[in-house]
Amino acid sequence: MGESRLYREGPRTLWAFLRVGVAHPRVNRFGAYTGGGFSGRGWVPGRPADRMGLAVAAAHNSSAYRRLQRQQGTPVHRTEWVFEGTYLLALSTALRLQFDLQWVLHPDTRAGSVLVGGLRLLWSP
Repeated sequence: MGESRLYREGPRTLWAFLRVGVAHPRVNRFGAYTGGGFSGRGWVPGRPADRMGLAVAAAHNSSAYRRLQRQQGTPVHRTEWVFEGTYLLALSTALRLQFDLQWVLHPDTRAGSVLVGGLRLLWSP
């Protein structure tokens, strides 16, 4: 829904973002989405091009979906939460390596949690 630069001094920059979405609850499983976080560049000494970010996201089951699941005897939570941290390492102007770690609470809005990691190599000549 929005993004804004909060701070900039030399190579250091800090952004914040917020996203909100809604869907028709009788048609879509998830009736709403909310998410937000912060991202920054240049905060690690000697690494002005590196980026990092922290975010939280929530997918909210619609009331119609929760009602249907209760009728079928399937327990579900109202919301799936995702907490994420990422770091983009600028190896050169063309090559970057991104690390990502996510903790998902109530994956698929079921009981439990899972920790997910990822690694991505980006090349732009």
